[in-house]
Amino acid sequence: MQQQQQQKQAQQEQRAQQQTLFNQQAQQIQQNAYQQQQLDLQRQQLNLERQQLQQSRTQQQSLVQPSDVDLKAAYCVGVTNIDVATYEENIKSLDKSNNASIRAFKPIEQTLLNRAKQRHIRLFSYLDPRMSNMEMSTVLKAKTQGEDDAVTAAMYFKTVCMPKCGKVNGVEQQKCVDSCNANSEPYQHAKICAKLSFLPY
Repeated sequence: MQQQQQQKQAQQEQRAQQQTLFNQQAQQIQQNAYQQQQLDLQRQQLNLERQQLQQSRTQQQSLVQPSDVDLKAAYCVGVTNIDVATYEENIKSLDKSNNASIRAFKPIEQTLLNRAKQRHIRLFSYLDPRMSNMEMSTVLKAKTQGEDDAVTAAMYFKTVCMPKCGKVNGVEQQKCVDSCNANSEPYQHAKICAKLSFLPY
């Protein structure tokens, strides 16, 4: 009787050991599967990053470099951005002035504003369809340079030319303004934006 109990206990212990071993093996298999899954995910991520890098390089290689005309157009976009804002601000200031000779500039400023807006529309009509596949870094630099030149030229006009030429009227006033602006280097650079004759259409 005691021997049977011992055998039964031994069998139970053996089954418990087998169950423990089975559980350990199952856990090891599960752990190996998880590690393999993580490795697969890492490989997929690396492959995706390689594909994205290759795609980015391909896209960069396929971008069109801006032509001289494109860069001039971008420069003039910067100029006309500032021109429009400057003329609008000048007109507001002239309306508030009590000085009749200063207010006499308003028709000139209004004409310049209208022309600047027309140039702005024309420049965008040229550039907009071309920018989708164009390398933009030099284009943006040209635009920024145009803005800088226009700001400097506008400040020169406001602080030097307006006080000087506000003393004359009519045709002589415009001649005075032209003569004064001739001394402004940024204005001379920005002059290419006055007629946009460099555009192909």
